[in-house]
Amino acid sequence: MRQMLKLSEPAGLALHAMAFLAGKEDQWRSVRRMAEALRVSERRMDKVMQLLRRERLVDSMMGPRGGYQLARKSGRISLLDIYEAVDGKFGSCDCLFGRSVCAGKKCLLGDQLERSNHQFREYLARTKLSELKDLFAEGLYRIK
Repeated sequence: MRQMLKLSEPAGLALHAMAFLAGKEDQWRSVRRMAEALRVSERRMDKVMQLLRRERLVDSMMGPRGGYQLARKSGRISLLDIYEAVDGKFGSCDCLFGRSVCAGKKCLLGDQLERSNHQFREYLARTKLSELKDLFAEGLYRIK
């Protein structure tokens, strides 16, 4: 069965990587460690981390003890900040086709898409990364 809500792979990876970093805010975490924990290639992980660094959500440090850590406290970073750092501004979606094809007549889904999109954006905006920092520590995700 197909899902209605879809996030881009980079956005989903960014959200998870940031939750991983929030678990130990004061530690530098290597791309290799994050890639292993999230079961993705180091190359994909590094690309996402570069996007987050460019938007100043993470700091980076070169060297054997380097890696990435949050650039500010997890309580000051919303999930919307992370999403928009990777996928750009959260836009509205009130049509399955991304444009009206109904010639201004009633949508077969009513206003459900618009309401769902608004609710999801509000969730991302109000949810702080600090609320998710225990995800990896509690074993909700398997880490090697």
